Amino acid sequence: MFGGNTAQEIARPLPSEANPWTRLEKLTHEKFVVGFYISGHPLEQYRGALRALKVCALENLATYDRQVVKIAGIVTAKSVRYSKQGNPFTIFMLEDFKKGLEIPLFNQSHEAFSEDIQVNKLLLISGKVKKDFREDDKYTLEVEEVQDLEEMQEKHCLGLELYLDIDKINADLIDTLFALMQKYSGDKQLKIKVIDRKESLLTDLTSVQLHIQLDNGLLPHLERIGIDYGLLY
Repeated sequence: MFGGNTAQEIARPLPSEANPWTRLEKLTHEKFVVGFYISGHPLEQYRGALRALKVCALENLATYDRQVVKIAGIVTAKSVRYSKQGNPFTIFMLEDFKKGLEIPLFNQSHEAFSEDIQVNKLLLISGKVKKDFREDDKYTLEVEEVQDLEEMQEKHCLGLELYLDIDKINADLIDTLFALMQKYSGDKQLKIKVIDRKESLLTDLTSVQLHIQLDNGLLPHLERIGIDYGLLY
């Protein structure tokens, strides 16, 4: 009864498998925990698109008073409120690389766009710059169009252009790029420009065999291996 060792080992529970965070989810958690982004900015992979679309930085909004501009950013806050007459309206905060902007949606704008405005969503917004009626020295936007930035890039971008420094081209880099192009194979055009800074030469190499997909993982990967790129529109 007492002579044998009858104890049984209990297997240590294994953690359940979880899908890795997307880049945007990782950045969102970083800001929630420490109050700012650590490993990058949600808009970073869209710099080429924003430049091509001539998007206005929020800090320069006052320069375009009464003009129609495009702005882009991540939605960091949203609330739906009601006027004294009981009419709903939306107030949301949009942040780009350097600044935040509080934007109201009233009447038809509220009906047309409020559902598209979600916290942590990346948006491209067109509208007319005007003075904020609450503070005369501040500006806001009278919204005319709202687009999902990720969907816009996939829909309107024609392809990708890589800029390779001739002094940095080697077999390892070529193998890495070829593996990336196969992994992110798609229907978008791929162009390559080889730069010889010593001779001030720029050579165009358009790939007729390789086409790519502008997946969210491709552009950050190019940045990690030090490849400059531009988006074609």
